[in-house]
Amino acid sequence: MKNQKKKIWLVMVLVLTLLTYGVQVPALAAEGNLASISVIGLDEANPLFAETSVAVGENETATEVLIKAVGEDNLEFTDFPFGKMLTGIYGLKPADGETYFWNFLINGKSALVGSDSYIVQNGDKISFRYTDWTKPMDEPEIETPVEEPVTGDVADFQTALDAVTQYVLSNPLTEFEVISLKQTGKTIPAQYLESVKQVVKEKQGKFSRITDTERYILGLLAAGGDPRNIEGYNLVEAVYNGNVTKQGLIGVSYALIALDSASFEIPDNALWTRDKLTAHLLDRQNPDGGWAWDESATSDIDTTGMILTALAPYKDKAGIKEKVDLALQYLSAQYQNSKIDNSSTAAQVVIALSALGVDVNGPLFTKDNSSLIKFLLTFQNSDGGFDWQGGDVSDVFSTQQGVQALVAYQLYKQGKGSLYNLPLLPRNPIIVNPEVQTPTPTQTETQAQAPIVKQPAAQVNQVGYPIPNTATNIYNLIALGLLLLAVGSVYYLKQRKA
Repeated sequence: MKNQKKKIWLVMVLVLTLLTYGVQVPALAAEGNLASISVIGLDEANPLFAETSVAVGENETATEVLIKAVGEDNLEFTDFPFGKMLTGIYGLKPADGETYFWNFLINGKSALVGSDSYIVQNGDKISFRYTDWTKPMDEPEIETPVEEPVTGDVADFQTALDAVTQYVLSNPLTEFEVISLKQTGKTIPAQYLESVKQVVKEKQGKFSRITDTERYILGLLAAGGDPRNIEGYNLVEAVYNGNVTKQGLIGVSYALIALDSASFEIPDNALWTRDKLTAHLLDRQNPDGGWAWDESATSDIDTTGMILTALAPYKDKAGIKEKVDLALQYLSAQYQNSKIDNSSTAAQVVIALSALGVDVNGPLFTKDNSSLIKFLLTFQNSDGGFDWQGGDVSDVFSTQQGVQALVAYQLYKQGKGSLYNLPLLPRNPIIVNPEVQTPTPTQTETQAQAPIVKQPAAQVNQVGYPIPNTATNIYNLIALGLLLLAVGSVYYLKQRKA
C-alpha cells in the first residue's frame, strides 16, 4: 500500500513539474533584455548617474529607460506642439543664452533620432551627455545632403508630395498629418474624428498642455468636426480663456493659429483676444528679428518660423509689417549662413514663408543655384518619409513636418493661402483605412507616446487587442502532464483491485 501511494505522489510531482516548467519558459524568455545607461554632466570623471545595467521592456524607448533609471522627478522637459524635449537632468539645464543641450548617444555615437523615438535594443549603451553645441562633438560623420540646382521641376515636386502622402497614410496619423491630408484633398478616415472625440470626452475637454488643445482644434477642423462642441466641450473657449503662456511663445503662437484657422469669434471679455495675442508676440521679438521659445535673447529659427506663421494674417497691418520684414531678414541670414541644417527647421521656415506669400525659391532663400525647398527634399527617403539630419531612416517627427511643408508650398503655388486655413465645412468622412490607430494624448498625458522609430505592428484581432503568441510548447506540456496523470490513475486502480 505504501509503495502504491509513493507511485501516485511521484506521478503528481512529475505532472506539476512539467506544468510549472511550461508556464515559466515564456516568462524567462521575455525578461532577458538588458541595456546600460549613464548621465554625464560637465565633469566626465564624475558622472551624474554612473553607467548602470537596467532591464529593458519590449518596445521601451530611451526616454522611458531614463525615467526608470533616474526618476521622473529628476528630469525636466520642454513642451512643443509636436512633442517634448529633454532640457534638464538633476537640475542641470542651460540658462538663457547658453549653448548647452542634452546630447543623446547610442553606443557612444550621437543619435540621429530623439530619445523618445529610439527603441532600446538588448545590449545597447545609452548615455545622455551635457554638450556645448558650438564645440565639435565626437560623433560619426554625416554626409551633408547635396543641394541640387533649382530646376522648378513640377513633376519632381509632385512625386515627392505623393510619396510622403502615401507614407503618412500607411502609418498612424497625427493631427498635423491630418491637416496636410485634408489640404491635399484626401479623405480623412472616419475613425480619426471618432477617436479624437473619445480622447476629449475622457479628458473632459481639459488638457494639461495648451498645445494639445490647440492641435486637437486643428485636427478636428481638418476632419470635419466642430471644436466648439465636441462631446459637449468647447475647445475654442478653452484656448481664448486658457493659460496660453504656460508653454512659452509656442503656446501663444499656436493659440493664434488655432483661433484664426476657422476665423472663430472671440468675445471682447476673453482672457486672450487676437490683439492681445499678437501684441504678446510682437513685444518679445529680439533685436535680430527672431524669437526664442522661452523668450530669451537667443533667437531660434524654428520658433521664429512658427510665430511668423501665426502673424501671417496680420502681415500688412501697421506696426506688424515692419516686424515681419525684420524676421524675414533674420531667417534669410540664417539660410545664407547655412544655419538651417536639418529637415524640421527647413520645414518650419517653408511653412512660414508659404503662409506669408513669400516664394521659397526667391532671392532671400536661394544660394549657389539651390533653394530652401530643394534643401528640404534632400532629407526625403526612398520610402517617402523624412529623416532629421541624414541617415536614411524616416521618423514621425521629421515626416509630419516635412509633409506640412510640401503641402504648404503647394498651397502657396496655388494661391490658396496658409496651411492652417481650415474653415468649418461639415462633412461625413468615409472610412478608407480601417487600420488607422486611435490617437493618444501626448506623453505628458500618458507618459509614453513614442512617435518612434517604426517597429512592425503587432497582429490584432477584430476588437483591436493583441492576439496571443501561440508559438509555445506550454499546451503540449499540459497535455503530456494530463496524459501522465491519467496513466498513473489507471495504474493505481489496477493495483488496488489486484
